Amino acid sequence: MILALGVIIFVIGCCLSSYEDNSYNAERRAEQRHRELMRALDEASRQPHPPAQRRVKQVRRRFAQDKNGNILGEEISEEELED
Repeated sequence: MILALGVIIFVIGCCLSSYEDNSYNAERRAEQRHRELMRALDEASRQPHPPAQRRVKQVRRRFAQDKNGNILGEEISEEELED
């Protein structure tokens, strides 16, 4: 009986130890990824940024009226990037 209780306690202890090791390793990997991301952001912020491109929007409208007085309209919007 005491031997069975000792084996059960040993198994539970091994499981808890394994869980603690896994959680510790996961936390270390998360910290490492965070440091790498912060380093990449810092390097990206130090590099000069190219000037922002300007957007040009052009709108064309056409309307037509038939002999009954009905009006038909068309609107064309074009957007393009300008250097």
